[in-house]
Amino acid sequence: MLKLELIKKEIKEYIRTPKGIILASLFIFFALSSPALGRYMNEIIAQVAPEIIFDFPEPNLKDSWIQVYKNMSSICIIVYLIVMTGSIAQEKSKGSILLVLTKKVSRFDFIFSKFLVGTLLYTVLFLVSSIISGWYTNVLFGAFIYDGLFVSLFLFWLMGIFFTALAVFVSVIARHQQPQP
Repeated sequence: MLKLELIKKEIKEYIRTPKGIILASLFIFFALSSPALGRYMNEIIAQVAPEIIFDFPEPNLKDSWIQVYKNMSSICIIVYLIVMTGSIAQEKSKGSILLVLTKKVSRFDFIFSKFLVGTLLYTVLFLVSSIISGWYTNVLFGAFIYDGLFVSLFLFWLMGIFFTALAVFVSVIARHQQPQP
């Protein structure tokens, strides 16, 4: 059975270290900036390059969500993966994994607690950023729901869970190189 102490330890690690603050700040920043970029990109391009004539369609709320998905999948997920990939490898290099595994903790429980807390962290970050993006899209466009919004949000969340599992797996097989004396 999974030990609750391991989960508490992992949650405290994200709260006490800058990892949690960096991830939360990044997800919230892009949750706020993406709808604004989707709404005002035509005006920004017109101001930056007035000599270029273009005929883009008027932005709508789907453009806002497309911008959210692009920024979340390209920047937020990559930073999240970097943090998650180092989770077990960092404990290997510090030697703290030996202390945990000598306390009658199975390797499965240790690794699964990393995955579980990573999933919980991603879910909370994703929910908060989706709510903020939906709110700001509603402010800018007067609506925030389009056909297929909840399916696309669910699939995006599922992609994040898959990447969490992949990051934990890579962290397990990664070997941190020790400096040679």
